[in-house]
Amino acid sequence: MEGVFSLDSLRIRIPLSQCTDISHKLNDTIQKASLVTGELYENDIKNWEVIETNGIKTRFSVGYEKNGFQQIKCLSILVNSKMLKTNYFTGINKDTLPQIYQWTQEQRLATFTYDTFLDAYCTDIDVKKDFVETTELMESAFELMKKNAIPNTDRDKGCQVFYKNGELTGMEFNKRKNSNISAPFLKIYYKSYELENESIEFSMNYLTPPPNLWRCEFTIRNSKHLKALIKTTKNNKLLTLMELTQEDFLQAYEGVMRRCLGQRLPNTKELIKSNKMTPQEVILVNSLTSLMDFGLTLEEAKRKIIGSISGANKTKWSGKFNSLFASYIKPIENYSNYDKLDSTLAKIGYMY
Repeated sequence: MEGVFSLDSLRIRIPLSQCTDISHKLNDTIQKASLVTGELYENDIKNWEVIETNGIKTRFSVGYEKNGFQQIKCLSILVNSKMLKTNYFTGINKDTLPQIYQWTQEQRLATFTYDTFLDAYCTDIDVKKDFVETTELMESAFELMKKNAIPNTDRDKGCQVFYKNGELTGMEFNKRKNSNISAPFLKIYYKSYELENESIEFSMNYLTPPPNLWRCEFTIRNSKHLKALIKTTKNNKLLTLMELTQEDFLQAYEGVMRRCLGQRLPNTKELIKSNKMTPQEVILVNSLTSLMDFGLTLEEAKRKIIGSISGANKTKWSGKFNSLFASYIKPIENYSNYDKLDSTLAKIGYMY
């Protein structure tokens, strides 16, 4: 669903005491033997099982997890939106969650109720939104974003742009495994390319990848990280995540972006000198470009200048600014694709 936030993946943990019919595959003993003598010389406990079918991959495991001051034996499951099959692009939300639950039960590794599922604690939460855009405009957007990225000299931090076989495939801030409040993981990538080249089996079974599809994705590591991004959250249980609104996700996303990207910096070009411009028009055009160079959209810049003017006068001045933009600003190379690029940055969410 274009422009809508939903969960893409997460790790859930359920107390093992709330599970039944636990498969022996999650509590197995593996013995190692000599190929020469056949002598058994080492035992290893296997407490995990990887499921991989039709391009859907996940991992069930059993281990001890910290719960307050206690260590509790839990079932851990890596949940992802590929379990939704043809509903993959919708992502994990309160409407599609029953399908995720059904998939976990079909694996016959452990049985638990839906209420127990909703009560599970979640970590490594990936939130996503999709949008459609051309590679050409994404390249321009990435160029601007890289220029305004917050610098970081630490290893595995900062901004990187990726190409594969000469084709732009994405931009990444920081690393997923080290994602935290001060250096969150943010990735904007060419989803159509990824589905057609790296998730071929899944796509062939369930999807027809749409063209020019891009995805913004960020990671919330744990309850502390979640609380820092969305202060009203009570906990990091699955039910709590399902009750988050689009405004909550947007708040979290903007918080992540501000940790990765500074305010859009000025990149001013000299205006075309024209004898046709009146002194008033020169002042208006300079005011407009100054605000736009600091990251405001054309509409936002107009609102700043027009202020509290209303009614017919507001319409008149808005039209005048549109005319000035078309006549004197848009022809400049720096602004020729401004409205298109501005629309792309709005889809990404970089508007400050």
